[in-house]
Amino acid sequence: MLNVTKFLEEYILANDSEKQVNCFGTINYDEGKGTSLQIRFECEGGYANIRLRYHADVNNLHPDLKQNVLALIEQSRLFELRQPASETKGHGPPDVVHYKLILEDGQKRQALECNDVTAAPSVRPLLSLLRQLALEQAGK
Repeated sequence: MLNVTKFLEEYILANDSEKQVNCFGTINYDEGKGTSLQIRFECEGGYANIRLRYHADVNNLHPDLKQNVLALIEQSRLFELRQPASETKGHGPPDVVHYKLILEDGQKRQALECNDVTAAPSVRPLLSLLRQLALEQAGK
């Protein structure tokens, strides 16, 4: 089991020394152990200019969904991405969907802003799942 706080600390240390960080272990949050990952996701745009939001604590998700979300976070290598300043909202065609994703565990925070054009390929499956969850939550 990987403690996300420890993972982030190692990530920050590795980036400070310009080392490449490899994803390792399994991200796991257990209820009752004081670990909680908050997900805040927003997307807007597209042909219909839809605005969606999805906020969740991974410990409150169905176990299968929780496992899937954590696996996609790990596979996305989100904590290793460095977002260039140019990859922000406003770039791309007018029908592009813009995403904002924030992951917080109480001590550490990782934020990502991108769109359909600028999103890293490793992050796209996570964005897709979160968009689907936002649609379901909105009842659409």
